Amino acid sequence: MERGVIISPYFTYDGHSLHFPGLVGIEPHHLRHYLLYWDKIEYPNNRFIHIASSPEIAALEQAGLLQRTVVELPGFSGNIGSAYIISQAMAAQKLNQSAAGNWTVAQCGPQLVLPSTLSTNVASLEIELFNVLPSPSADIPLDSIIKFKEKRHDELVAFRSYMDTIYLDISSSGDLPRAKTVTIEKLERALRDLNNAAEESWATKLLSGFKIELNVPNILDNAVKGAGVAAMMGAPISLGAALGAVGGVIKVELSTAPRVNGLPRELKDFAYICSVQKELKS
Repeated sequence: MERGVIISPYFTYDGHSLHFPGLVGIEPHHLRHYLLYWDKIEYPNNRFIHIASSPEIAALEQAGLLQRTVVELPGFSGNIGSAYIISQAMAAQKLNQSAAGNWTVAQCGPQLVLPSTLSTNVASLEIELFNVLPSPSADIPLDSIIKFKEKRHDELVAFRSYMDTIYLDISSSGDLPRAKTVTIEKLERALRDLNNAAEESWATKLLSGFKIELNVPNILDNAVKGAGVAAMMGAPISLGAALGAVGGVIKVELSTAPRVNGLPRELKDFAYICSVQKELKS
């Protein structure tokens, strides 16, 4: 199943207002990250704040890899920057009506920010990786990334598969400590292979971290309660053995996060939060 990501410009949030430092739009390294790890990109637009497509965005539109839906926003007051996250939430509702479970909201920053009128805070399982995921730096041409995806399809699919396995095991396994150990070992191998492929293909790369908010219904009432939850969470788990000097870490914990209202139940990974944490040079 193809997967799509609904993106927004990079912003910071002080608890009241959104602020847009530097380039207002999609940062080049963020665009490359999304292009590499997702099949389709939605970059919604609105008439309150219109951001024209950059040449790179336009090129991906023409190639059929990115779309820009114009979202008709209701009137609102307050911080004008909220138009971006309202557009993002409304696009998530609309796209998942026609392709249920295929589209995930993504932002870059320390936390997920969604309009309270279109989302509900829910208990979630948060899986976070630090300093492990190779991403193209801003100077890598888009065509090079597209060719990488075609050539290294197996490595990308393996990584995605093992990430899926983590939360499937969490929601179904009766022996979480063992399931966690086996899954993490497979994930380490997938990340090692992905990093090796990137080293062979790009002169420069970034190491990214990301956090996924997972909707696991009745998590505390099922097989993961008690010692199971403690076994999955506990201390962060080092991934250094697989990644050498990278020294990555995975952390699993219970959390609370806003989830866009009306998303299909089968959409487990309802939010993706990325951050570029480290730069590597050849």
